[in-house]
Amino acid sequence: MTKVFPINPFSWPKCFSFGILGAMSHYQLIARVLTLINLLMSFQAFAAADLSLININELNQDNKSLNGGGVSLGHYGKYRFREFRSSTDIDLRYLNHKKNIEWEISELYTSVKSKKASVAIGRKRLSWFSQEDFWLLGQLSGRRNFDLLDEKSNGHWGLHFKGRQGALHFKFFVSYLYQPERNPGLDIEDGKVVTNSYWESLPPTRTTILGRVIPIHYTLEMDKWYKYALKKSLGLSLGHKGKDYGVDAFVIYKPEPRIRINAEAYYDGAIDRVVVNASPIVNHHMVYGLNSYLGKKNGRLSLGFLLVDPQASYGQDFSILDPLQLKESNRTFLSDYFKIEPRYEKEVIGSLNFQGHRKDFSYEFGLIKYFTDHELGTDDFYSNLIKWDTAVGGKLSWKPGRQFSMSGSYRFDLVKNDQLLNASMRIRLAQGWHTGVELGMIKAPRSSSYWSNYRTQDYLKAKLNYSF
Repeated sequence: MTKVFPINPFSWPKCFSFGILGAMSHYQLIARVLTLINLLMSFQAFAAADLSLININELNQDNKSLNGGGVSLGHYGKYRFREFRSSTDIDLRYLNHKKNIEWEISELYTSVKSKKASVAIGRKRLSWFSQEDFWLLGQLSGRRNFDLLDEKSNGHWGLHFKGRQGALHFKFFVSYLYQPERNPGLDIEDGKVVTNSYWESLPPTRTTILGRVIPIHYTLEMDKWYKYALKKSLGLSLGHKGKDYGVDAFVIYKPEPRIRINAEAYYDGAIDRVVVNASPIVNHHMVYGLNSYLGKKNGRLSLGFLLVDPQASYGQDFSILDPLQLKESNRTFLSDYFKIEPRYEKEVIGSLNFQGHRKDFSYEFGLIKYFTDHELGTDDFYSNLIKWDTAVGGKLSWKPGRQFSMSGSYRFDLVKNDQLLNASMRIRLAQGWHTGVELGMIKAPRSSSYWSNYRTQDYLKAKLNYSF
């Protein structure tokens, strides 16, 4: 009778050394080898990383702070082990002239998928409104914001469920963890607002009182970190998909992607300064959406609507602002130079889009319309933002082969006459090596426009990157 030894994987080298393996049953050995091979074959991975040298040059003579170089590292990966799937999308950038590091984890999640359903845990994008990224809305998802015209969005931490039953499709999202937009980062040092970004628009540094120019001194009142991070979100989407058409509606209650700044200001005669006490708050909003499309990927017409309510509430467990906080948020300070007036106004947005795809060419053309009549603020520091009135735009991408690719986008506001142009080109030099350039230009003739704060931010960016 053959004696069979129990095998510990950590003792395998010793087993080989002393020939104990020969005492094993041949069937048991074959079973273990096949199990190991099956585990190895069950793991599949696709991962890519880009290491880039960057040089940014300003194109406006009155903006010298933009020139500089830096380095960026990006990682994108898809992993699969048996029924488990994971995804990562991480970016890091260092700009020498700012002496600061920008980073973002846009996606990081693990999911389990069956034929009719999937559950994901982690940070995953909510792609519930198709035109949000192109029009840089930042309502459903926060933006990465490495650059002013950066279209990349970030996901939401939480539990993501997706399922279907016949032609009916449904999605569910719930979270108890909130991460706002990280970039551009703002801080207050020695009474001044500073940023790690080369493009961020900063609040004024002085005002006037009785004809005298008075400096502004900023202070920041921060609460405990968990009072910003432990915020709740809940979303539901229902849709019907046919062969060449689809329609869906969704509602989501969550914190706004960007932290608001409430402030009160007063004149301090002892230091001859206007003191502005800024306090960050996390405001929840309700977002309702409706999407419909007709056609396939090679030619699809889409129509969508968004209604954003920053004063909505969902039950006692999902309260937004207590009366004291709401009173604080409505405080106003007026001067000849600036105004602090936080606003909580509803927004209604409609979009129409047509997109198509060919072998080496893709395109899309769109229209966006704000149906709200009120005027919200135009600055990033204090107010809610309206970026468009009635605008048209388009995007083209051409990749004839592995050696060369180029793309460009253009947006034009028919009412405010704002124009945004972004174009890029990439050339393959050798295996893994690429070089390219990117151009960004903004024209905003009206001071009431959101984009007027950035009209001196035209740039030309050169890159040399290695992919591995």
